[in-house]
Amino acid sequence: MRYKLKKFLFIYSDEEIKQLVRRCYGRMKAYIMKMASLSSDDADDILQETLLKLLEKQPSVLKSKIDGYLFRMVRNACVNFRTRGGHNRTVSLDKMETDAALNLLSELDFENAELKEASREADLNVILDFADQLPLRTNEIFRMSRLEGKKHAEIAMELGISVRAVEKHLQKSVTKYREEFKKFS
Repeated sequence: MRYKLKKFLFIYSDEEIKQLVRRCYGRMKAYIMKMASLSSDDADDILQETLLKLLEKQPSVLKSKIDGYLFRMVRNACVNFRTRGGHNRTVSLDKMETDAALNLLSELDFENAELKEASREADLNVILDFADQLPLRTNEIFRMSRLEGKKHAEIAMELGISVRAVEKHLQKSVTKYREEFKKFS
């Protein structure tokens, strides 16, 4: 059984890497430029760093899933760029809705997923409805952190509470979110 599985794993040969890059580079670069609002050169840098990480880690991934795996790495790199000092730390709701649509289309493209599988994920409206069910202060802190992109210290100073209190409210929202959406995972 193990031998048969090895035949279907991505083995990181020079030829497989070349094919992966030819197949995905242009689409992923365009995705990075759109998601992180970057120039072509900066998008190239992020994509090359992501490819290097993939080559360094060499995770066991099926050949049929390697495009989706690389896409998720690229998406995470874009999120990290935007939240850790990149451009546009605060994101408008319109931008988030556009990003959510772009993510859905990109997932369908790179992961060859069916629309019904992708639709299981909670969309922005479901998350906002969920936030409205949180206690008032927790809802306010959740929105300031997740939607406005404010740091914990900024929220604490603005609301006149401790950073630890902000963290507790966010942890409460994460716990409730996991309970609410456990059935979708």
